[in-house]
Amino acid sequence: MPKSLQVLNLFEDYNRMFPFNKTAAAGSRYRPLHFDHLLAQAIHEGSKNLRELTACFIFDAAEFFHRFLPLRMNCHPIILEIERSWDRLEVLTLTADCFSDVDHKFHCHENGDGDDEVVTLRISQLLLAAGRAASLMPKLKLMEIWDSTSNIARIFRYEVKDEENAAITWISNLDKPVDPLGRIQPSWLNGSLQLEASVSRLRTALGS
Repeated sequence: MPKSLQVLNLFEDYNRMFPFNKTAAAGSRYRPLHFDHLLAQAIHEGSKNLRELTACFIFDAAEFFHRFLPLRMNCHPIILEIERSWDRLEVLTLTADCFSDVDHKFHCHENGDGDDEVVTLRISQLLLAAGRAASLMPKLKLMEIWDSTSNIARIFRYEVKDEENAAITWISNLDKPVDPLGRIQPSWLNGSLQLEASVSRLRTALGS
């Protein structure tokens, strides 16, 4: 991308599986995984000089943040030290396949009281990775990751309110929404900002 480019908006019709005739189970809903990954990583590198980036239904957000996912970080713990930062980026909007997925869940016993805590693992891992990437975006004011299907809509939002305060918000149209914020909040802490976390219900025709 030319270094003079400041704003890039990419959208794809989510009702079409272009440019392939069918999607692969391991990739996004549009293209097989290896194409999804290559495109996302190309945008990842090319976006380092942008001020605003919107990429919706073009690739899975997990592929954009791929190198910051927990498994990758465990294998390459110095990635945050060697990764080039997004020095200009203020606004980032992506879509994530796992936000409309309710099948990938696990149970754990962390409370000591024997109660199962059900967490959407893929969502938590993605938001952890996004938080790590955000630490390399010193001018970031707004990040939104979202997705929807015919009956599920979920939105994650990170927003800088003022010079002292920021907020992360998880919004879902489900009656009993998954709440990943407790697990991912530490990765979004910025030493200079007070962080507020909240969960809310998205009241739309989808959830009514």
